Amino acid sequence: MRSQELEHDGKRHAVELRAHEASSSVRITTDGATTQLDFVATRLGAGRYLVRVGDAVREAHVERGPGASVRVRFAEGTVTLETLDPFRDKLGRGRGGASGARKVTAPIPGRVVDVLVKLGDEVTAGQPVVVVEAMKMANELRAPIAGRITQLAVSAGVPVEAGTLLLVVEG
Repeated sequence: MRSQELEHDGKRHAVELRAHEASSSVRITTDGATTQLDFVATRLGAGRYLVRVGDAVREAHVERGPGASVRVRFAEGTVTLETLDPFRDKLGRGRGGASGARKVTAPIPGRVVDVLVKLGDEVTAGQPVVVVEAMKMANELRAPIAGRITQLAVSAGVPVEAGTLLLVVEG
């Protein structure tokens, strides 16, 4: 299960994603109300998915936006979500002004397939930096901020647990 807090249209949403071999489910809690959606997603490649909810089937295109945002495009329109940093308010940085060191960690257990940067490289926010394979899917991890790679803690072929430090970006 993967949990995180997202923002959409100015509202905060607690999201729990449960991925299984045959199907997945997402629970979204907003203002105390919880909605559960069961679905099957088939990866088509290049950020495209075929999503089936009940009898309805739609194609979705998922792309990373600036910073920690994600855009999901359907034929009906686009939804933009922003991953909220639980420490953001305590650090007083807000969304746009993040600076300092930011860690990139493995979101789930898996194996590092590719490291797309080298120590000292300059990266932009949202740039792919590491690919981790988990449950037979390649997960492209992106730089959380623009800056320089100051620590590289893994190499290709290394198994990782959830939370394992992969690299550090200094903004």
